[in-house]
Amino acid sequence: MTEHFNQYGLGIVVITVQLQNVGPPEGVRRAFEDVNVAIQDMERFINDGMRTYNEEIPRARGEAERLVLIARGYATERVNRAQGDVARFNAVLDEYLLAPTVTRRRLYYEMMEEIFGSVEGTVLVDHNLQNFLPMLNLGGN
Repeated sequence: MTEHFNQYGLGIVVITVQLQNVGPPEGVRRAFEDVNVAIQDMERFINDGMRTYNEEIPRARGEAERLVLIARGYATERVNRAQGDVARFNAVLDEYLLAPTVTRRRLYYEMMEEIFGSVEGTVLVDHNLQNFLPMLNLGGN
């Protein structure tokens, strides 16, 4: 300000400037307040967004990692089960090649035992019997 005053030759020297109760003029006060509120809202929204980001992203990453680990475990389990099934099949195949009739009969008996082993009161019907209707004793005797 002093430089401008000297250019105009006013002879005024400004030593200190002290502003008190600075505010916008009455005509633009409402717009000025709206701008201040908008800036505060923007900062609040940014802070809320960052807070939500900092809460949700680590949780989502953890959940994703958990699901990936579950999937890997499931895949490993399936591969191991399949390898066990292959090994079991190859062992049975070797036995079948040595004695096909015995192995076929043994597989049949094992299947029947697995199917009917846990059921009490199972009745197996001889297909050579004619006009025979097997009836389970429903009275428990």
